[in-house]
Order: sequence, then structure tokens, then C-alpha cells
Amino acid sequence: MYSMVRFKLTPHIKHYSAIGVNGDILAALERKDYRAAQEVVLSMTRFSKERMLAFGQF
Repeated sequence: MYSMVRFKLTPHIKHYSAIGVNGDILAALERKDYRAAQEVVLSMTRFSKERMLAFGQF
């Protein structure tokens, strides 16, 4: 519910979608490329931190 309200209140901010990230992680795991899966997860952690700092949304 909170996500829907936030989406409606902040249409000017690009909202996060995990669909692509989940697909990238799944593809790496299916290939048994655990290092690539880890890199996807770590890159999203960095991206999330940068986004929180930039927009002040925690």
C-alpha cells in the first residue's frame, strides 16, 4: 500500500522495479555463474544507497 501511495505522490521520480534485476540474477544462477549473480546484487546495493542519498528517501 505504501508503495502505491508513494508512486502516486512522486510521479516526477523514476521508481524502482526489480523485474530486470531479478531476471539478471536468475539468468546468472541458471548458468551457475555465482560471481555474476553476486555482482548484480552488489550493484543494486550501491544503486539503492546512491538513490537514497540523492532523493532523501529512506
